[in-house]
Amino acid sequence: IGFPAFRGGPLKYADQIGLPSVVKELESIYQLSQNKGSAAERQVSELLKKYAAEGSGFYSLSGSKEPA
Repeated sequence: IGFPAFRGGPLKYADQIGLPSVVKELESIYQLSQNKGSAAERQVSELLKKYAAEGSGFYSLSGSKEPA
């Protein structure tokens, strides 16, 4: 699956469908694949979880959100 430049890419798409939905789906996928790869490979990133909890996104109108 490709993302043409005018669509903004996968992070823009994640913002559009909502980061809480992305986190939930990733956790579901990782749960199903619990016997494949290392535990670290099956963890949702802390930054993604933080943005989802805050209700923010990668393409915020208030500017870039750098990790603290």
